[in-house]
Amino acid sequence: MKLPNYLKDKHIEISDFYALKIKALWAGLKQEHISFWMLCIYFFFEYVRPQSVYPVIDVLPYARIFLALTIISAFADPSVKWVSNVGNKLIVLFAMVAVLSGLFAFKPMVAWDNHTFLLNWVLVYFLMVCIINTEKRLFLFICAFLLFNLKMSQHGFFSWAQRGFTFASWGLSGSPGWFQNSGEFSLEMLIFMPLAIAFIIALKERWGKYQKWALYFLPISAAASIIGASSRGGQLGLVAIGIWLLLKSKRRIKAMVLLSVIGLALFYLLASARWERMIHHCSEWRIGTMA
Repeated sequence: MKLPNYLKDKHIEISDFYALKIKALWAGLKQEHISFWMLCIYFFFEYVRPQSVYPVIDVLPYARIFLALTIISAFADPSVKWVSNVGNKLIVLFAMVAVLSGLFAFKPMVAWDNHTFLLNWVLVYFLMVCIINTEKRLFLFICAFLLFNLKMSQHGFFSWAQRGFTFASWGLSGSPGWFQNSGEFSLEMLIFMPLAIAFIIALKERWGKYQKWALYFLPISAAASIIGASSRGGQLGLVAIGIWLLLKSKRRIKAMVLLSVIGLALFYLLASARWERMIHHCSEWRIGTMA
């Protein structure tokens, strides 16, 4: 597929990105430094995990390889510079607290078994804030992140639909690895859903009708996955997101009616045993705090 002449220019308009023009997005991605590519591919193998879905290709530690390549290529990227931010100091402080708590734990060896996971994500955080340093890179990364999560949310949505939108104690699971457990899967969907909603609200006026309806599926599938995952924390988080959206909405009456309808639908979709379990858990928590 031959690119139009205006896409061959190094200065692709950001407005073409916002309109989700595939040719512009692909051309912009091709112009990015290899460090940005390696970072995106690393997230692909961590979130989508095709090596776990298709064991035949699980012959290499892909995530570790692309993380190492990201680090190496970051040193070759002239745009990568240290970012000074209060959040960076808080991340380092959090890591230090986690390490010290492990060292002084009742069984330090047990606490220290998974220390590489913490150090890995601290490293990934600093790679992200240093490599994703332009508006175009940020937009491309958000698009990639939404696509990676869509892979999980659509699986959750259709899995819940196949069992008739009914309650199941085992819930749903995401990609093998970080999000295989239904609790972690629902938490990831709680991150994905508000980002998808904000993405749509900010840019929907630039899209065509079919683009809008296709992208509306992102938060819908995320919400369905949270409900189907049968995680009490996830469902309470979903309620919090609904209240936040209601408070921020300019059309509060319509938003309140819509949330009420959705709430009633969920009340009848979820088994009474589920509600009883949640109410019992909240009662225990209240009694514990009053004791």
